[in-house]
Amino acid sequence: MRIKTHFSVWPMACLVLGLCWGLVACKGKKAQGRETPRDTTITVRSSFNNLFLDSTDRENFWVQHPEMSRYAEEMRGFYLNRNDQFAWFDTS
Repeated sequence: MRIKTHFSVWPMACLVLGLCWGLVACKGKKAQGRETPRDTTITVRSSFNNLFLDSTDRENFWVQHPEMSRYAEEMRGFYLNRNDQFAWFDTS
């Protein structure tokens, strides 16, 4: 006895295979090869702010606080994009 279905199996199979392929293809491609460029147009003379972060101090912070290391790449990118200019503090 053959059971009648209201839809064809091929579209469903293609959808499932497509989703599986998409999941496998995207896995592990977390910002691969995308480095944040340093904005060298920001200098002490041209900056809005007159405070700059020393990159050595920034890297020492990750050594002293390894529990915060999951934020290291985001912070590096943020400050590279600003050429290490402070974001929230100034002298005024």
